[in-house]
Amino acid sequence: MSHGSTGKGNDQVRYELAYYALKPDIKIIAPWREWDFRSREALIAFAEQHQIPIAKDKRGEAPFSSTPTSCTHRRKAGARGSAQVVPD
Repeated sequence: MSHGSTGKGNDQVRYELAYYALKPDIKIIAPWREWDFRSREALIAFAEQHQIPIAKDKRGEAPFSSTPTSCTHRRKAGARGSAQVVPD
């Protein structure tokens, strides 16, 4: 099983615990943690070099903002984080 969670957050913990609960001997591949990707740009460059297609909405700046504070690191999704955007 593979997931795209970075090695910084708790998403990887939740995913991996769920995988192990369903199949204790599962092999987990976590590219952000195991390979030398240190940025979104490096990941996109790798994909282009290996002719891996990338959706147009995944290029450019990340679709979220990141706000470090003294106690936490808060993230806010683009359209989903806006009260002005009403879902279809």
